[in-house]
Amino acid sequence: MLTVVSILALILPLAWSVAAKVTKEFLRAGAGHIKGSFVKLHNELTIFITAGFIGVALSETEIGEVLSEALLYMSQGIVPVFSFLLVGTAILLAFIGIHPVIIVIGLGSSLSPESFGVEASYMGLLMLAAWTLSTQLSPFSGSVLLASHLMKTSPLEIVKKNVVFILVIMFLFYFFTLGIHGIQNL
Repeated sequence: MLTVVSILALILPLAWSVAAKVTKEFLRAGAGHIKGSFVKLHNELTIFITAGFIGVALSETEIGEVLSEALLYMSQGIVPVFSFLLVGTAILLAFIGIHPVIIVIGLGSSLSPESFGVEASYMGLLMLAAWTLSTQLSPFSGSVLLASHLMKTSPLEIVKKNVVFILVIMFLFYFFTLGIHGIQNL
């Protein structure tokens, strides 16, 4: 998918510029955009590099094992409790300022689906739910910062406005993922 999107992102605008007969201007503006894009993406690159580092650190050290055992102990191996704890942990960590990308990569790298008695696809779905929900409650996520800028209010105000939405969606995800888990165990 990434390959197709990347190729189309290059080909379609170029085709448009040829059809509109503005190819020289398009290429000149595109070159200027490329030169300045790495400077603009500094924060995003830092977040992804940090997330990768933390993910590897958690999966390769005892910290990941301790985290996994703690979640297993708290959930007592009960999948619905584990699901709720995993998503809740991601939301809590995002709220206190850890970027959702770092959380999901870190948790995903340290947890083994087999330890919790779930399929890898179920764990992946849980991680996606955790990422989606934690993004809306992190005062440092791109969507909250963008909404804050557009609404001319603080990121914490946006987070407060998202709480009811997150609670509703969290319970919908919770029951949806439990349904998926139930179907996988038939």
